[in-house]
Amino acid sequence: EPQYPLWQGLRPDSTMTSAGLSARLRECTGFDAEPAARTALQQRNLDDILAVTGIPERSLESHLRFATFTFRDIVSTRLEGRNPFSNRGVRYTGSHDDRALNAGVERFSADPGARRDLSWDSDLTGRVSLPVLTLHAIDDPTAFVEHEAAYRATLRGAGREHRLVQSFTRESEHSGLSNAEYANSIAALDRWARSGRKPTAR
Repeated sequence: EPQYPLWQGLRPDSTMTSAGLSARLRECTGFDAEPAARTALQQRNLDDILAVTGIPERSLESHLRFATFTFRDIVSTRLEGRNPFSNRGVRYTGSHDDRALNAGVERFSADPGARRDLSWDSDLTGRVSLPVLTLHAIDDPTAFVEHEAAYRATLRGAGREHRLVQSFTRESEHSGLSNAEYANSIAALDRWARSGRKPTAR
């Protein structure tokens, strides 16, 4: 198989599918097998990946799909093959051998123009003009709940924090919360938008 830079996610002409990606992850880590069915190498690989990335085991496959197919779309389609990512100066920790990991990991630097274009397209400004109500599962395995603090800080920096109410649920899914949570949140946001009366976070 032709090699390609990691920052591409996947080379543009690759025919690999999500099923093919899952098969490779399974071969490397045994991620969807019972621990007793994994080889020692699979278990060590899985332990290293989870420890270094901080990604929960149950969402490793979905995060790898993002890093493979979404990054390919970003780099190949939106940025015309330019690299917006950098890991120069990053020290990875948590593996069974951090020295070997950091000595062997591929290093790359961002193209300044690609980084600028991705930033323009995706960075938060905080300049919201309408009420915003967020609902986030505390144990969301995909979009970590810590992102909410960064979002609030962005609105605060833009002087728009008064337009934000953040609410949290003890659920543990991404985009799969209870119907009641969604219904109550939408109703509260609708009342706020119509009446100007800001809801509480409860």
